[in-house]
Amino acid sequence: MNFILTGSFPTDFSNTINQLLNSTSAKLCTSPQKNNGKNVWVLSHPRFSFVRPMFDAALLCSHDKLAVRLACKFAVPSLTCGFSTHDTVTLSSITPDSAVVCLQRSFTTLDGTVCEPFELPIKLSGRFSNDHLLLLCACAIICSQSSQLNNIIF
Repeated sequence: MNFILTGSFPTDFSNTINQLLNSTSAKLCTSPQKNNGKNVWVLSHPRFSFVRPMFDAALLCSHDKLAVRLACKFAVPSLTCGFSTHDTVTLSSITPDSAVVCLQRSFTTLDGTVCEPFELPIKLSGRFSNDHLLLLCACAIICSQSSQLNNIIF
């Protein structure tokens, strides 16, 4: 599985994705890979669009209107993050040093596993905005690695 980041991300975002996914064959790439696994588009306030991306899924925050438009334009199935009842990944509670990640509905991961709704407490260090925290959690969920979320201090 290939993760392609588009937009604005904190410096440590890539390292945290690698840490979350180190037990999988997932990797970060600069562009979609042909014939080399599934491609996941992670969008955070993108400033441009691609000619015709080849993505199997998109992870985005529902309030990021450009990201939503790009995913719709290219008909990329999306896993939305945010604080709306329509979002698939959200936080059911948050304090300065912890949060509870919530998968609000069943979701089929890219390896075909059905992930049932859950709530999982995680530890926070304040490194990431709520948007980036949700996108990191969505990266783990889409790769069937949600169990790794409680092993990392975000």
